[in-house]
Amino acid sequence: MTDKTVTIKNATNKQLDELLIRLRKENEVQNLIRDLKRKSTDQEYSYNYEQSVSTEEPIESLYHYGVPGMRWGVRRKRNSGGRIKGKRSQGSSDYQKTRKLKRRGSKNLSTQELKELTQRLQLERQYKDLSPGQITRGLKVVKTITAAGTTVASLYALSKTPLVQDVIKAMAKKAG
Repeated sequence: MTDKTVTIKNATNKQLDELLIRLRKENEVQNLIRDLKRKSTDQEYSYNYEQSVSTEEPIESLYHYGVPGMRWGVRRKRNSGGRIKGKRSQGSSDYQKTRKLKRRGSKNLSTQELKELTQRLQLERQYKDLSPGQITRGLKVVKTITAAGTTVASLYALSKTPLVQDVIKAMAKKAG
């Protein structure tokens, strides 16, 4: 197909036939590659092909020129200039610096670098100890549930005592 600017709706039968042959060949190659990948690994691959194609768009826009590792339906964020943004920052510069130092190992660090790393790690630990985490919140919930369960169990045990049984019988006689 030489003219890729024509829409599917406006394409001739010959152009559509050429496109179908091309797409079928591409599909067979993709299936073959998928089968080879599936047979070469233990992982299961799942693909979702539910995607509608507009007959109003030029055929050129249907061709996929993608990039390695690209996923269907996942778009990279772009900045105002249209360029793809780099990776998101993974923390402050101090944090990144200490992570690099940590990877080098304590034997490969100078005294000053070791002091910086130790100070940062101590501050992180202190902050973690001071801020309640999920475990603390979960422990609080468990304590509340346990307290309620204990109360219910105590009331049930109390209701089975001979004294309470006699009170229940007396109240039933007065009501009846």
